[in-house]
Amino acid sequence: MKAQIAHLIAGLVLAVTGPSFAESNNAEYCAELVETYEKYVGEIEAERGSAQASIEVAIAKDKCRSNPASSIPVLEKALKNARIALPPRG
Repeated sequence: MKAQIAHLIAGLVLAVTGPSFAESNNAEYCAELVETYEKYVGEIEAERGSAQASIEVAIAKDKCRSNPASSIPVLEKALKNARIALPPRG
């Protein structure tokens, strides 16, 4: 009985802390995507004389901290379209 309770408690702890850990990883990865985008795609846009990023990418960059899960696919797509390698996901 005590072993079952211990397993239940451990499961609850993981269920509560798991999502916040994933959110932290998402936020870090999203920040890396923004940094990569600005470093490589921003330079390409500046060379072409077009410093205006798409609205979708600009919104994703702004929402990276508050909602990284929705920003990540947009930034990944923009980098892939520019043929820039994605940073490793930690």
